[in-house]
Amino acid sequence: MRGFAQQYKRIQKMAATPIRKVNKINLGIAIALSLLCVCMYLWGIFQYSDLQEANKKYVACEQAADQMQEASDYLTAQSRTAAATGKVEYVQAYYEEVNTAKRRDAAVQTFKEYFDNSATLSLLESSLKESNELMVTEAYAMRLRFEASDVKKSEWPAEIRDVKLSTADKALSKSAKSARAVKLLYSDSYENARSLIASHVTRATSTLVSQSQSAQESAEAVFKGVYLALIVAIVGFVILTFATALMMRDLIVRPLASHSEAVEKGEPFEICGASELRHLASVYNRIFQENEERQMLIRHQAEHDALTDLLNHGSYDRLLGLYEKKGAHFALILCDVDTFKQVNDTYGHEVGDQILKRVASMLKATFRTIDHVCRIGGDEFAVIMVEMTSDLSYTIEEKIAALNNQLLQPTESLPGVSLSVGVAFSDRENPGAGIYQDADKALYRTKENGRCGVNFYGDGEQSAQ
Repeated sequence: MRGFAQQYKRIQKMAATPIRKVNKINLGIAIALSLLCVCMYLWGIFQYSDLQEANKKYVACEQAADQMQEASDYLTAQSRTAAATGKVEYVQAYYEEVNTAKRRDAAVQTFKEYFDNSATLSLLESSLKESNELMVTEAYAMRLRFEASDVKKSEWPAEIRDVKLSTADKALSKSAKSARAVKLLYSDSYENARSLIASHVTRATSTLVSQSQSAQESAEAVFKGVYLALIVAIVGFVILTFATALMMRDLIVRPLASHSEAVEKGEPFEICGASELRHLASVYNRIFQENEERQMLIRHQAEHDALTDLLNHGSYDRLLGLYEKKGAHFALILCDVDTFKQVNDTYGHEVGDQILKRVASMLKATFRTIDHVCRIGGDEFAVIMVEMTSDLSYTIEEKIAALNNQLLQPTESLPGVSLSVGVAFSDRENPGAGIYQDADKALYRTKENGRCGVNFYGDGEQSAQ
C-alpha cells in the first residue's frame, strides 16, 4: 500500500503541474476581465452621480416651496393670535420670521440658484408677492388691536408704530377696534389671498415633481440599456473564461489534490475527474475497502466477546474510564445470572452458553442502542446506560422487572433463569470508592434479599423483586 501511494504521488506531480499553470493563466484572464467590469461599473456610478445631483436640486427646490407655504401660514397664525390677544410676543415672533428667519426669501433664492427664469420660479415669486401684500393687512390689523390694548405705545414693535390707521378706524372704540382687527384677518378677501398663495406653491411643487420624474425616467432608461448591454457582454466573456478554468480544475487539478489528501489521511478516493482518474480511484478504493474490512474484523474481534458478541471486559474498562473522566451522567448496571453454576452442572456447558447468549440478546433488546452492553465475566454482565440520572431510576427498575419476567419463562430447549442487578448512578449521593464498587454493593444486597431483582446504591432496602 505504501509503494502504491508513493507511485501515485509521482503520477500526480507529473500530471498536475502544467494544468495548474494553464489554470493560473485562465484565472488571470478572468481577473483582468473582472477588473474591467469593475471599472465600467465605477464609470457608470460617476455618470449616475450627475443624475443624483440633479435630483438633489429638485428636492431642494421642493423643500423650498414647502418652506414658502409654511412661512406664509406661520405669519397668518402669529398675526391672528396677536389680533386676538393683543400680546407683544406674537408680534415679535411675526417680525422675527419676516426679518430674521426669512424663509420665504430663502425659498425664492433657492429657486433662483437652480431654476432661474423658469415657470416654477415665477410661481414662487408670485407667492412671495401675495404674501407681502397680506403683510400689509396683517400689520394694519395688529395696529388696530394694540390701539385697543393697555400696552404702552413705547413697548409696541417699531413696525406696528409705523402703521397709519384710517380716520374712520381711529374714531372707533376700543372694542370696535378689536373686532375690526379680527374681522380683517378672517375676511373673504384675506382668505382668497391665502388660497392664491397656496395655489401658486402647489403648482410649483407639481411642476418640480413632474420635471424630476421625467428626468429620472429618461436617465433610468438610458442607463439600464447601457448597463444591460455591457453586463451581457462582460458576463459572456467571464463565463467563457471561468468555464475553461473550472473544467480543468474539476477534471484534473481538484481530483488530484483530493486523491493526494485522501492518501495522506488514509481515506478512500472520491470518484471524480477525468475517466483515467476515475478508473484509478476505483482501483484504489477496491484495495482500500478490502484492507478496511480486514481491519474492521480485527478490531471487532479485539473489542467483543466471542460467545455473546457483546463488548468485552477491555472495552468495558475503556468506556467506563471515558465516561468517568468527562463527568457525564450515566448509570452503571451490574447483572449476574442467578444460580448459573447449578444450571451449568445440571444441564451442561452447552446449555449454559445458550443461556448466556439469550441473556445477552435480551439485554441488548431491553436497553437503548446508545447504551453499552458488555460481558465482563463468566455470567457477569454490565450495562453503561448513558444520559441517565438517579431521578430516573424507575425506568431501570421497570426494564429489569420486564427482563426477568421474560427470562423466567423457559423455552423448549432452555430452562428459565433470572438476573440479580445492582445499579449506581454517576450523580449518586455519598459515593464510595468508585462507581463499580458502589454498583457491586447494590448487587450484593440484591443477592442477600432473594436474588431476581434490582437494588440501587444508596437505598437501604431492596428496591424491587
